[in-house]
Amino acid sequence: MNSKHGIEIHKVKFLLALLPLILLFAPNREIQCGELSSSLHGISSAMDDKRIQVLVFLEEDDAKFSAKSLSNHKLSRSQLHKELFSELKSRSNANINRFEGRLKDSGLPASVIRTFWITPAALVNVPIAELGRLANLEGVEFVAPDTTLALIDPVSISMSSGSSQGASNHLYLIGADKLWKRGLTGHGRIVGSFDTGVEGSHPALNSTWRGNSVDGYSSAWFDPYGSTFPFDDNGHGTHTMGIMVGRDGSDTIGVAFNAEWISAGVIDRGSGLSQTISDILAAFEWAADPDGDPNTISDVPDVICHSWGIPQSIFPPCDNTF
Repeated sequence: MNSKHGIEIHKVKFLLALLPLILLFAPNREIQCGELSSSLHGISSAMDDKRIQVLVFLEEDDAKFSAKSLSNHKLSRSQLHKELFSELKSRSNANINRFEGRLKDSGLPASVIRTFWITPAALVNVPIAELGRLANLEGVEFVAPDTTLALIDPVSISMSSGSSQGASNHLYLIGADKLWKRGLTGHGRIVGSFDTGVEGSHPALNSTWRGNSVDGYSSAWFDPYGSTFPFDDNGHGTHTMGIMVGRDGSDTIGVAFNAEWISAGVIDRGSGLSQTISDILAAFEWAADPDGDPNTISDVPDVICHSWGIPQSIFPPCDNTF
């Protein structure tokens, strides 16, 4: 294959890979300005004197969103990442600054706890009685409670019939062995997960945790509670990561067994640890730039596995927010 042609193909593939991320955070134009989540409408008036933490999603002009970056195929993968990263931050921060100014001018007894750039949003503490006024501020698109995230339970559970050594039967059923024969084992790739965490000391996973090969844990493990080594008191996240990249000696468990992995422990942690929608937003910001340097791309995951959901009383089943 012509090397120049091959480079162009890789650039196109990278652009296509970015599209889901861009669509993920593109504003939902079907939501009317100032709309409250249905779950907030149902709060009793008897609680009007109480305060609540809500996520305020702001309007954004998406017509020009990343158009320059996406149309310029001459950019390298690193340059494209840097430009998209910079544009997201710039556009979101401008929206957030306007919102904070309007909130202050409104006289609402509300306070901004933190803001987000991955999508223009703010976590706000506000009296329940003032939710309507908050939603009606100029530039506000949707207001939702910062509710707890839920694990998506499996449809059914059954014991594996795979062998104790070698590859499990399900890997052959999906044709993973054919890819391995072509040398496609995940080598040089990073797999991420937003799950209950991962047991970092698990024998099938400990050697491929990216935290072993980089300085500092923060580019390989995200925990809203600040732990410095991956753990999983639930077990689900360890299971799903094993399906993706697990390997213990000659026992091949995962599809991409030579890939490195990183993880964000942001759902159903157990042990009294509770994660909310704002933690997911923070995890997306981390995953977009795990090492905190937008000039590098070697830290960015190639794929992220998600096994979580939000109650339908907060967001409808088909929603563009996530």
